[in-house]
Amino acid sequence: MVEEFGGRGQRIGTEYHAYGLTAQRGKMIDAAFAGFCELTDASDLVRLLRLVKSPAELVYLRQAGALVDEACAVSQRMAVPGAAVGAIYGEMMSSIMRGDGDPSASPWPMGAGEEALLVRYHTGHGEIAPRDQVQFEIAAAYRHYHAALMYVILTGEPDPRHRRMFDACTQALEACEAALQPGNTVGEVFTVHAKAMTDAGYAGHFLNACGYTMGATYPPTWMDWPMVYAGEPQVLAPNMVFFLHMILLDSDTGLSMSLGETVIITELGCEPISHAPRRLLVAKG
Repeated sequence: MVEEFGGRGQRIGTEYHAYGLTAQRGKMIDAAFAGFCELTDASDLVRLLRLVKSPAELVYLRQAGALVDEACAVSQRMAVPGAAVGAIYGEMMSSIMRGDGDPSASPWPMGAGEEALLVRYHTGHGEIAPRDQVQFEIAAAYRHYHAALMYVILTGEPDPRHRRMFDACTQALEACEAALQPGNTVGEVFTVHAKAMTDAGYAGHFLNACGYTMGATYPPTWMDWPMVYAGEPQVLAPNMVFFLHMILLDSDTGLSMSLGETVIITELGCEPISHAPRRLLVAKG
């Protein structure tokens, strides 16, 4: 087929950084085209074009944001002592599908107790204890465009350390959103995150990335590139969309806290399209 299109002897771009192109299949492609044409890594060609969203894409993203906000509201009603985490998951997903959304491109990392520190999907969800922490990292998709949220719901009397962690996450999120503006780099946003967490006394307990860009994605992940980490040179521009997540995992105390929402970069700053709670969520049961 490529020969019919005049590809012999030409330079052809290949998206090597594609989830479906395993190392084995990549070798097969290289072998098949050896001597036929020159293959070059063009993984970023389409990715960079996708970074700045069109007005039509932003409509889908805002709808995804509304759906994930509704899922969050469901979790706040249902996350009480004795509730099954899996049952909460099911009702949250049901609200998205009733809103004409799509299943997210990857399972949601949700967990109570020690599993709140995992921040990865795991099988076997268990029940919420009378005094517990329940981690939610959720996303809704609308026409495959994703918006995410991250937060923790506590049950019982909150540990004062949880309150301090929540305050640190709130301050870091607001600082990062202030830095998420045209002309800055993605790496500069992470620097702001790291400083806010360190100044709050949580050096060593925050992650090496605090978000990533969002858009139309497919399994196995809703994450898109670039990630927000130290030194990332991508310059920010209006109509880019990022999920910012502030995560504190204290393995010494066994406590977890997070706060994250999805925002559109505008000419003047950023517009949240999903809305992380700005108060500590506590369910008394």
